[in-house]
Amino acid sequence: MKRRTNEWILLLLFILLGAALRLHRLGAESLWYDETVSVLLATKPIGAMLVHTARDIHPPLYYLLLNVWVRFAGTSEFAVAWPSWAAGVLLLPATYMLGVRVLRRRDMPLIAVALLSIAPYHIWYSQEVRMYTLGALWALLAGYAAWGMLMRQQAGEPVARGRQWRFFVLFSALGLYTLYYFAFWLAAIGIALLVILWKQRLALRPWLEAAAATLLLWLPWLPIAVRQAIEPPVPPWRGAVPFTTMLLETVTALAFGQSVQLEEVMAWLAIVVLLYLIGLAAIARRSWMRALFLAAWTWGPFLLIALISLTVLPLYHVRYMFIYSPPFYLVLAAGMVTPVWHIARRLSHRRRVAQGVAVLFLGGAFVVWGALAGVSLNNFWYNPAYAADDYRSAMRHLQELWTPGDVLLVNAGYVYPVVNYYFKGPIAWQGRLTAYREPLTDANGLIVLQTGSLEGAPSLGWGNSESDFYLTSPEETITHLEHLAQHHARLWMLRAYDTVTDPQGVIRAWLEEHATLFYDEVLTGETNARLQGWLLDAAWNRTPRVQQNAVFTEPDTNRPIIELAGYDPPPDIARGGDHLAMTLYVRRLDDFAGTLRLSMGIFDATGRQWPDSVRDFAPLGPQLLLNDLPVGKLVPVPVRMSVPVGLPPDGYEVRLKFYRAEDGRSLGVQSFIAVNNEQIRMAGIVVLPTPANAPLPTMTRMLNVEVGPLELLGVTMPSRSFQPGEIFEVELLWRVHAPLPASLTPSLADGRFFDDDGGLARRLPLDRWPADALIRDIHHVMVRPDAPPGDAPLALRVMQGSVPIELGGLLRGRNAVNLGTITIVDRPRLFEEPPVDVRMDADFDGEITLVGYTIENADLQPGGSLTLTLVWKAERRPSQRYKVFTHLVGPQGNIRGQRDLEPGDGTLPTIGWAPGEYVVMTYDVPIAADAPAGAYDLRVGLYNPETFARVPINHPQANPQEHYLSLTTLEIR
Repeated sequence: MKRRTNEWILLLLFILLGAALRLHRLGAESLWYDETVSVLLATKPIGAMLVHTARDIHPPLYYLLLNVWVRFAGTSEFAVAWPSWAAGVLLLPATYMLGVRVLRRRDMPLIAVALLSIAPYHIWYSQEVRMYTLGALWALLAGYAAWGMLMRQQAGEPVARGRQWRFFVLFSALGLYTLYYFAFWLAAIGIALLVILWKQRLALRPWLEAAAATLLLWLPWLPIAVRQAIEPPVPPWRGAVPFTTMLLETVTALAFGQSVQLEEVMAWLAIVVLLYLIGLAAIARRSWMRALFLAAWTWGPFLLIALISLTVLPLYHVRYMFIYSPPFYLVLAAGMVTPVWHIARRLSHRRRVAQGVAVLFLGGAFVVWGALAGVSLNNFWYNPAYAADDYRSAMRHLQELWTPGDVLLVNAGYVYPVVNYYFKGPIAWQGRLTAYREPLTDANGLIVLQTGSLEGAPSLGWGNSESDFYLTSPEETITHLEHLAQHHARLWMLRAYDTVTDPQGVIRAWLEEHATLFYDEVLTGETNARLQGWLLDAAWNRTPRVQQNAVFTEPDTNRPIIELAGYDPPPDIARGGDHLAMTLYVRRLDDFAGTLRLSMGIFDATGRQWPDSVRDFAPLGPQLLLNDLPVGKLVPVPVRMSVPVGLPPDGYEVRLKFYRAEDGRSLGVQSFIAVNNEQIRMAGIVVLPTPANAPLPTMTRMLNVEVGPLELLGVTMPSRSFQPGEIFEVELLWRVHAPLPASLTPSLADGRFFDDDGGLARRLPLDRWPADALIRDIHHVMVRPDAPPGDAPLALRVMQGSVPIELGGLLRGRNAVNLGTITIVDRPRLFEEPPVDVRMDADFDGEITLVGYTIENADLQPGGSLTLTLVWKAERRPSQRYKVFTHLVGPQGNIRGQRDLEPGDGTLPTIGWAPGEYVVMTYDVPIAADAPAGAYDLRVGLYNPETFARVPINHPQANPQEHYLSLTTLEIR
């Protein structure tokens, strides 16, 4: 009894191990083409799915089951892989049950389950969104019933229409409705049973009735299956494979999976084959029927497929051998146990020694098997050489790069399920290339065109106008490509299996001759699929709708190298979550070194660039640089930008700049639309509220906190530490459920560690926040100058006047929500007065004193600079964040040198100064190149950068009206 309990515990542990390994990285990889077909069919209405499946090459049961599953679980990669995972796990106890019934032992089936639990071949297909594990499971259940029938018949018991008979018929029919290759298993097992029945002189009639009943159940689909077999509606994609290659590939997969190279495991493979043969011989020694049954199960279908592949039609692929694989591990386990039998018999008088040797041998064998399986699984999960075709990455990149008017050519055209599953943008039109007539050049969506087979049998797709597989001619294809080139500037091509549909490379050759490649991404995976982008003839014949001139200059020499001649503007009005499409028209003016990139973004009224609006890219693409263009040739550069979800409703502007990829230095700009010396203002847009049900942006922490009519959905906080006086951003994401009163104020200040600028409410009071919308609220929080070092909690309160509102939901009864922790580290502070050349002691409104200054270079010339050091002292904590202005004023009262900056270039804001602290500023003041010679007045002062109000100064050299301090008079030669 104890031994039986231990066996069940071991069996459960092996099943759990197998389940865990099959669950590891489930859905982590991209789905490959066949898997996306599974999802496409599973998401169709059942009637449409059956019609579509009838035009394909597999029966419908798996798709039907997946259809039911995705209604509840969804269609993520993880969700759609669960039926394969579940069937793969069920193969473990089913193999054990079959082994116990056929071998009449428990040790061999238990060891077989141990081997099977970590078998890479089984883990591979337990994670694939296809029907193979389900087909293998039906075979195990049907085989289990068949052996039960045989044993009952051998015992002289009636079997016709009994329980085992009915199960055999049912599971055989289910197998045929799941995978046509199941028929090879039925044929092989049928031949083995015929031999057994003949040798044992048993009646054939119950088996003929079972076959007839199975055929009757399959009869509704049989005409479709026969036509698909005789006249395949798909192009032939399998080539002839030598028998030795088929055999070695199958044995290697059974032993170590498909993620190893044969030459790496050849020695170990020989040992596995030897153990298998030992096991088969051991089973045959006890019962030739058992050995024949198990050997025919695995190798009978293989031999039938190989025979047909070598004589009639290539049918072999290693994946199809999977459904016949479970008994392989039963025989292999017998080969491992057989040496233990001999040891046990020889040492029967020393039982403990025999048991120890048996455990050592089997344990060592399992460790070796596990190590080899571990290498294979590591390759399967992490080695790019064995990764699935990465269509997910290709479609993600296309989604980032496409612009309205772009065309995607899917060649081979039947790969469109990849696009439909992974491309999340709008599709304006989808269909056959030959059916695309009226060009949708301004369509707000991608145009997806599918090519047919340029060579093949006329029977492709059976002539059905809705078939994914159809025949077209090279001449017809080229005619329609020329039509595209006249109307569309850019063509993307997803090349997958195009060597099957276009073996002569007609489309590739046409593109290489008539288009210019600007993007080429080779995808990981065995098919070497790739995503390419091509500029067509129409790209060179377009003119901008808005004429706009801006010249960008080389940063070192100010030499003009790029000109913006104009653009096609984006829409004037957009919502959060929308995309802005515009086209820039640029030309190269001269040669330049390095690679140029273009950066565009959306800026608000404060000059803040919203990070998730930034588009940063090579203007034409990684394969085509601006320097590759002829000088003076005008080329369109399409741009598609995202309007951030939750962007507060307001007016915004789109800005552009060029920079060098090698060192990040921006190009200078010469234009009346320049915002500064590197950016130009392209277009203004009005952003409307983001609907409340829009997909949420990524936040560092998602929340669900009710605050009256507001709902806090998430927060983004910085992860680094901060010094006293530093300012950091905290972004809150709100959902507004109803109109808000103006008296509401979100606040992050607690008076101990932080001060808050008030966030969005400072310029957009809450009574102007739209209802039923998402709002992103940016708060600039300062670490108080007297905050002690350590971890400080940052909490949010929503104030109704001076009273905090009570929170709802899970935080009911509280008036604050903890957003996270900020680590405060003290910054070096100076409390001893540093030396100065000239002492001033100028009082700035009682808060700050200018102690004095030092000028390092008094020999000034036009085009040069002045190096100035100012020493400030905080008399008390300053109430505002001030900027320092420095003016060099000439004899005629004109400013010929100017510099405005915050102390420490913003890292030492005045609002963070502690009482008694000294702050030293050293900076350069540029002198205008056309500054005339003469005496210049050097003036400094403080002002509020938001109101531009200057701070009053108490000093004899101060101007009381304009609030500046004259430091000294300097000569410019």
